[in-house]
Amino acid sequence: MQPLSRRPHPFGSNCFNLFIVFVLDAAYRRGPVLLGVASGLVVPVVGGILLIALAGLALAYNATGGADSTHAAPGIGLSAAIVIAYLSLARMSAKAQLLPDTSEQFTEDTPKTDYTYTTTRIFSRLAIYAVLLIAAAVWLLNVCDAVAVTPFSIGSRQVVLHQTVTGSLVLAAATSFPELFVCMALLRFGQINMAIANLLGSNMANMLLLPVMHAATGRADFYSQIPPQGDLVLIFAAILMSALLIFGILSRSRKAILGVGREPLLIFIVYVVAAGLVVQSGLRF
Repeated sequence: MQPLSRRPHPFGSNCFNLFIVFVLDAAYRRGPVLLGVASGLVVPVVGGILLIALAGLALAYNATGGADSTHAAPGIGLSAAIVIAYLSLARMSAKAQLLPDTSEQFTEDTPKTDYTYTTTRIFSRLAIYAVLLIAAAVWLLNVCDAVAVTPFSIGSRQVVLHQTVTGSLVLAAATSFPELFVCMALLRFGQINMAIANLLGSNMANMLLLPVMHAATGRADFYSQIPPQGDLVLIFAAILMSALLIFGILSRSRKAILGVGREPLLIFIVYVVAAGLVVQSGLRF
């Protein structure tokens, strides 16, 4: 049986992507960053919530003991439902971007570039970056496996991180760092909508990984291989963080606390609390 850190942990990645909204807001200097987000982006946020809820049903089904080789149909049905929902929501999200934009535009003083790219140059760079990401992912998997079994000291006690902690938090955050760098670059050039849309699209695609891996493994008990304890906490956190993001986009509030927008700050708090609960449940003394 493969190590838990090598099993899919997209829920931690989703939470970290939403945490990036807080980072963007903290880095922005022209007011709450959500003021510059188009209302049409609420659709992919809702889509992410629905897909996460479907995945949560799969884990709940696993928790009841139904996701085994003798009861494969419901698990297969949930995977099919996630794929159908993803395709439908992706189409709805694309149409929603055609709605009138009510966001505040902050375009003055944004840096300009003189870069020009040919099609060949674009695809060659994409190929190079893809290879580098794959190599980094393989390396990260090995590092997380080592971290999951290596004890470290807290006072006089020896502590070992559970593999769920390294997969759900460490590996999920590390693999989401490219999203952070891309979004920071987009923010620098005033492309707030594109930065947020990148995060939301990534969250929807993360949920699509579950049925893809279900099909790739060919295992009827696929969902039983995903430990529900920490992931259920992250599912609830991702839904709550998404709801806060929706409220922030629609409210257009200028209220800030310590220089950070109200909703992004709440998103940060939810992420920290959820991460703490996952770590607490995964520590082995």
